[in-house]
Amino acid sequence: MKASVAAVMMTALVTTGAAANNWSSNPDDHPNGASTFYVELNGSVPQRCQMFSKQEKSIELDLANGGAEQFRFKAWCNNDNAKGMLVVGAAALTNTSNNTDVIPLIVSINNVEGKINEQQNAGTPENYHAIETGIDVSKSTDSGKAGQYNVLKIKPELNGWEKAGEYKTNMYVSLYPM
Repeated sequence: MKASVAAVMMTALVTTGAAANNWSSNPDDHPNGASTFYVELNGSVPQRCQMFSKQEKSIELDLANGGAEQFRFKAWCNNDNAKGMLVVGAAALTNTSNNTDVIPLIVSINNVEGKINEQQNAGTPENYHAIETGIDVSKSTDSGKAGQYNVLKIKPELNGWEKAGEYKTNMYVSLYPM
């Protein structure tokens, strides 16, 4: 019986000590007797925006006839409204044989249009964006794969005097939450 009482008292003492640990900390060895908690903090940032496309990310432009090409994508943002900020730009479409001649590009989406040429391109000190506009995005939990396709049109602006050769550039299409 004495052993049972001793065991219950010991359990109560240990349990009380553990519970007391949640309410106070041990005093420092400083003369002011301060008590300090060290609290570990962590967290994660959820995915803000995502784009989805089944289309190839390499587009062959029709530089012989100046026909327009399209880049189709769906957009999703994890925010309270159904809007996102779309930013589109590129370095100038440059002749790879002489790195001088440029064919301007006209890019457009939802009746917003911009031009990429030798003065206005992502390689300038101002990091020129051809398009910076709000677009409708999905808020579905099926992140980026729901909703309608957005269509970015890309059209070379030909004047008939372009030098022969291969022309190349890289374009960025970025989506930010609004």
